[in-house]
Amino acid sequence: MKSKVIKVFAAAAAALALVTLTGCGASCARFQKTWDSNMDGGLNREIVVYSATGDEVWRFSGKFDVEYSSGRILFDDENNKRHTIYFENGTVIINEI
Repeated sequence: MKSKVIKVFAAAAAALALVTLTGCGASCARFQKTWDSNMDGGLNREIVVYSATGDEVWRFSGKFDVEYSSGRILFDDENNKRHTIYFENGTVIINEI
């Protein structure tokens, strides 16, 4: 029984190593980034909002997750304050820092 458990564990470890070492590429990197973000309360990011003429309107940086839907960006900052950015005529750039 003990040798069967060891064989199953070794097979699982080998399969995991194979998947990891074969370089599942960008999808694995995205999965890792999502996992880190979910476990650590977000990623360090910077949001810069520009007007339609290209002037900087607002800048914010901190650790947070971003949600995008229907022409708006929603996020809660480190102080649990909710921010909603509507951008119909401007540009919003979100950088990981």
